[in-house]
Amino acid sequence: MSRYLEKLANIHTLLGWCLFYIFSFIWFTIFFLSFKLGNFAEAGFTLKLQADQLTWSTESSRKESLCQTMLNYFEKGHCWEEGIRVCKDLQQVYERNFKYRKLSAILKRNAELLDKILNEHRPDNEYFRVSFYGLNFPSFLQNSTFIFRGLEFEKISSFTHRIQREFPDAQLLTKIIPTDENITESRCQYIQIFSVKPIPELPITMDLFGPADHQALQYYQTNSVRQFSQDRPIQRGPFDPNNEFKSLWIERTIYTTEQSLPGMLRMFKVTSTIVTYLSPIENACETIENKNSELSKLIQTYGSVGQESTNRPESIAPLSMRLQGILDAAVNGGVAKYIEAFLGSEFLSTNPDQASSVTRLKDRIAQQIQLVEAGLQLHGRLAPTAVRPLHTRLLERFSTMRTTVNQANIETSQALLWLIKIRLLLNGIILMLNIDQD
Repeated sequence: MSRYLEKLANIHTLLGWCLFYIFSFIWFTIFFLSFKLGNFAEAGFTLKLQADQLTWSTESSRKESLCQTMLNYFEKGHCWEEGIRVCKDLQQVYERNFKYRKLSAILKRNAELLDKILNEHRPDNEYFRVSFYGLNFPSFLQNSTFIFRGLEFEKISSFTHRIQREFPDAQLLTKIIPTDENITESRCQYIQIFSVKPIPELPITMDLFGPADHQALQYYQTNSVRQFSQDRPIQRGPFDPNNEFKSLWIERTIYTTEQSLPGMLRMFKVTSTIVTYLSPIENACETIENKNSELSKLIQTYGSVGQESTNRPESIAPLSMRLQGILDAAVNGGVAKYIEAFLGSEFLSTNPDQASSVTRLKDRIAQQIQLVEAGLQLHGRLAPTAVRPLHTRLLERFSTMRTTVNQANIETSQALLWLIKIRLLLNGIILMLNIDQD
């Protein structure tokens, strides 16, 4: 009996090693293809998957080598946060085993990656939903939907051309409509491609030392994401040609992938799809919230710039464009249309269940006034002579916007006002501490 069990154990061990070498071959193939295509982040994640199968107690040399190699690829692929995680793993091993020379080197490498996060610009990732319909595709693609990570600076037109080159016989479906059996069961190839927005999972911060560095959190806006959204505007109910926002609903589709992107591959299959709807007033609230968030980030970025000319940024174009976009929309439509559609007595009387949304919309509009005013003060301090005419026009537009908002009796709630004041106070204290340290 014991000899029989021993043979089974030997067979199990042999099968284990066979599977290990099979998977190692697959990992190496994926790594090699990623490397040859310049997909350095994907190459790093492939090595990480292989390194995670090894233990420090039995295969320390091989695991260390893989960690050092993946660290290089994460750095080349601009996934510096992933590189920092590798540094921390190596740091613990070196510290525990008193390898102080290696510990010193990895701490310096960690500091270099932190400097890159704070000081170097990285383009945001672009993501695309690609559906393959028809029975003429390979089996793993048939009637399946994937989320692709685009190449650096790649927009949907370039991405679409690239996919069409891979499948020259496929017909491109350009409308967001449900597909029927005539398409899914046909012996043809159909491809549907649309841009999607990543839904970030931001790390939890305690705000013990004021707001977290914008650059530190920016990575998570388009990285380490598994959920993506796609919006489709639809008109429901009576249509007002003078104000389409009154009946403008948003059909929002949420896609969840089997793994986070970026990952071992540039694409992962969609495992679940959820469709929700935003009412017109919810859509208005979210639109203003998004603009407020973008402007707040720009104010935080440019707000740390000193008044001395030597510390002025090379360009304030992003701040100018954001302010101009908000103010032009507020005067020509935007906020004025939202006020007309949702903040009159008629809307609340016919939609009493939307009282909380009305309050939310008022607060967001009031917050936008506060942020635009702060942004214009900053813009006036940083604007060079050539931009002064634009700044004057922005001030005129802001005056018109403020008048429109005041006529609607929109005021900042006390809770929101105190929140804004506390934020500004904390930012001022942090800025003074930084100046004292310098």
